[in-house]
Parts: sequence; C-alpha cells; structure tokens
Amino acid sequence: MRAGLIREFDPRAKIVFLVIFLVVFFLNISLVFLLGYLILTILLSVAFFGVRSLKPPLFGIAPLLLLIFVLTPLFNRSGEVLVVIGRIPIITVDGLLLGFRLVIRFCGITLVFFLFYLSTTQTEAILTLRWFGLPFRFALTITVSLRYIPYLTDVYNDIKSAHKLRGVFPGDNVKGSRAKVFPILVSLMIYAIKRIPTLAMSLECRGLGRRKRRSSYLELKNFRYALRDLLVVFLFCGIMLFPLFFFKIG
Repeated sequence: MRAGLIREFDPRAKIVFLVIFLVVFFLNISLVFLLGYLILTILLSVAFFGVRSLKPPLFGIAPLLLLIFVLTPLFNRSGEVLVVIGRIPIITVDGLLLGFRLVIRFCGITLVFFLFYLSTTQTEAILTLRWFGLPFRFALTITVSLRYIPYLTDVYNDIKSAHKLRGVFPGDNVKGSRAKVFPILVSLMIYAIKRIPTLAMSLECRGLGRRKRRSSYLELKNFRYALRDLLVVFLFCGIMLFPLFFFKIG
C-alpha cells in the first residue's frame, strides 16, 4: 500500500525530487545537516519499502565506503593530529570528518537513486527524460544501458554456473583470482559479440538513424495531473531546506 502510493506519484515530480536531493548532498553544509538529510532519506525508504529495501544498496557499496573511510584520512592530514608515527601525522580530526562527510554523501546519493529506481519503472523514467527535452539518442542509450548491464550480469552468472557444471571450475589449478575470472570474461565477451547483430536489428527497429521526429508508444499523463504532485514535492523540499536559511550551513 505504501509502495503503491509512491509508485502512483508522477515521475516528473519524482525526478525533480531526485535532482533537488542530489544537489543537497553536494552542498558544502555542516556535517550535522548532511547526516540529517541522510537519515531523512533512510526514513523515506523504510516508510515506503520497508527496512529490507536498505540492504541491497548499502551492502553493495559497503566495500567502497570502507575504502573511502580508511584512505581519506591518510590523504588529508590537516587539522588537529590524533595519530602520529615517527613525527609524521597519520590521522587528523579534519581527515576523519572529511571521511565521514564522503561516506554520508555517497550513502545519500546511492539511496536517493535507489528510491527513485524502486518507485519508477524504466519506461516512465525514459519518458520523463524525453519530456524534459532529452534527445532520442540519449534516451535510447540510457535504455540500452539499463537493460544490458543487468542482463550481462545474469549472463555472467549463467556462464559461471556452466563452468562449474563441467566439473572443474576455471583456474582451480592456477593461483590468483584473475586466472579464475579470465575464462568467464572471455566467454562473456564472445557471447556479447554474438549478440551484436541482434542488438543492431533491435536499434534499427526503434528508429536509430532516422531523421524524423520520434513518437512514443506510451505517453505520460497530462501535465495538469502532475501539477499537484509537483506542488507536493516543492512544498516538502521547501520545508526540508528551510533550516539552511536560518542556521550556519558551512
């Protein structure tokens, strides 16, 4: 029921919400405000899709977050020193704060995009981008990317399972993870090359290369139906950004 409510929201309003939130996470605001907006994003995800919705995006970027948090203090050693090795400052307060800021920012951007992905179909997203003036070629590129990256991931898993069914996993007798992955990547590349003619025919059927103005099989609702949702988004974002005008944000 809650997920259905946000899915029925007009995609044009949702993409405006996406852009505003992305800008907020890139602002040079205090760490407290940045953390508050991250918590707000988490609450929105939990309210509409439940606690389990947080697991795929956060677990997916967990190694990258750990890498950012570990390496950032090492490359930023300004401010009060916390750890010194041989008179060389290793960890400072500014470095830790910058690490926290980058982790919070990255989590917020990821969750905002994931919230948009869960609540908006691919067709709605493409139609919305074209409604905002995105050229057909760019919209088609995004469509192919969104479809083929998950598709090739599934193919990669199928090829890996097929190698296992042959009795010997590739690279079992060779040391190093690269040697184990290389045969699977070769098979995946061969499969992708064989799919080129099919992809070319599919693009041709979709009118790639034609100079006539492209039409769409599906269309978005009339703008007057989206106006209410846009007003709700602007009101919500206005309330969200209101404290930034009365408190020190930097």
